[in-house]
Amino acid sequence: MPRTIKPYEILAEWSYGIESDFALNGTPASWRIGQPVNWGDEDRKIDLDDNAYDCTVSADEKFLALGIGRQVCIYDLENLELIEVLDGHTEKIVKVEFFPVDTICNKYQLASARQNMDKLLVAVKEMVSRAVSDLLSGELTAFGSPRSTGTTLAPKIMIWDVEKGEKRLVLEGHTDSIIWVNASPDGEIVASVSWDQMVKLWDTSTGCLVHDIGPTGGQNWVGTFSPDSKYIAFTRGHHPRLSQKYRRMFLETVSVQWLDRKGLLLAFKGREGGVNVYDMLENQKWRSDPKKSDLINLRVFTGQAALRYLRKANQLISLDPDQTVRFGFVN
Repeated sequence: MPRTIKPYEILAEWSYGIESDFALNGTPASWRIGQPVNWGDEDRKIDLDDNAYDCTVSADEKFLALGIGRQVCIYDLENLELIEVLDGHTEKIVKVEFFPVDTICNKYQLASARQNMDKLLVAVKEMVSRAVSDLLSGELTAFGSPRSTGTTLAPKIMIWDVEKGEKRLVLEGHTDSIIWVNASPDGEIVASVSWDQMVKLWDTSTGCLVHDIGPTGGQNWVGTFSPDSKYIAFTRGHHPRLSQKYRRMFLETVSVQWLDRKGLLLAFKGREGGVNVYDMLENQKWRSDPKKSDLINLRVFTGQAALRYLRKANQLISLDPDQTVRFGFVN
């Protein structure tokens, strides 16, 4: 009987590599001064007792919320102190998101989604409202969204008027799971990234399909609009012909975002834990990597995807599978 290869055995032989590097007008990108770096070179960090599976930063960049197990932990970003723990979920939290600050009521609103995303009606009823110290008061709401599987339901996007509480548009056309969807900052376009190898752009006022990008040659995982709405970046994962064992461990880019308002500075994170930044104007690159010993000690990639950017501090926040939140300057 063939022997099953253990993840740590693959990690012992594997090293990070790329098919082709960034380039501008045919010139390969150069390393920024002081780059690349490794885990342990970060500017600040938070050591956790368990892995966090998502994080979010308040709009004023004062607070960081982490989904850890069944709890949401709130940290002060100035001193990285834990200031509050929110309980109420009955399953692992996989998504947390701050809403814009309510300046009238001086509130921070925070939403969190539990692991079981199929039980929409049950999840909506699980409401937790709790004050988060004198500085941070708000509401914590559990929510979910139905997932289409098999051939019984076609993947679709529903656009709602949140003021009226009414469904306004239903966008259909994807043939496999929709992994990421978002509206452009100017509100004119909705983009969807799917495992059907297609990225679709829709008109938010009419629901008409504006553009199809693809087939890309592999499952698409995540996307992001530039702040000026002129560009969209998206990531492609494994090629369909690759075995499940290898594609799951190494190949997906699981987070991507623009770091400037002109769409010239792009950050992305791979499932192997490395964080990359590329400056399209200067044709320079950054990279923060786990060392080989870090990967072997972990035994397996858990694939924490969250990557957040603090504009005021010019720092990237990365959730890493060694139970650490790392802060690194982009300069």
